[in-house]
Amino acid sequence: LSFQVQFQCKRYKKDHPVSAPEIVNLRGAMKGQGNVKGLFITTSRFTAQATKAATDQPSIDLVDGDRLCQVLKQLNLGVTTEKTEKVTVDPQWFAGI
Repeated sequence: LSFQVQFQCKRYKKDHPVSAPEIVNLRGAMKGQGNVKGLFITTSRFTAQATKAATDQPSIDLVDGDRLCQVLKQLNLGVTTEKTEKVTVDPQWFAGI
């Protein structure tokens, strides 16, 4: 299957969430485009009002910064992961030596 996707991306800091008017603006841009899927991606987060606005028809899928990082990690796109071993010394064990 193939379908058209209209999307918007915002590179915001965590203290600048995407608000409802931005979701409404994307939906407005989708009007007259036929059966198009909406997608809004941000490095930040979405306000509760934006999340609610995204459920109106046509609905818009939301991807916040945390989810974006999960997907990039899962698909190994532009990221690397490292596991770090943490060693903690137990001073009580050494007290008897």
